[in-house]
Amino acid sequence: MLPDRRVRRVHHPAEPVFVDSSGRRRRAFRRFVLVISLVLVCLGLFLAAAMLNSRAPAPPLPTTAGTNP
Repeated sequence: MLPDRRVRRVHHPAEPVFVDSSGRRRRAFRRFVLVISLVLVCLGLFLAAAMLNSRAPAPPLPTTAGTNP
């Protein structure tokens, strides 16, 4: 017996299956993104402050073999 090769059509409903009319999920997602953003900004500021407050001198840049300093 040969396999069925007909194209099957998928019915797409006109209305969405799930609607969050209360907006609770959106508010929770926005709050989560805000907290993560604040943590990342604080880490970035801490890194920048640590780099600017460093007392160690920068290492010398490498020179090419053919040039004289």
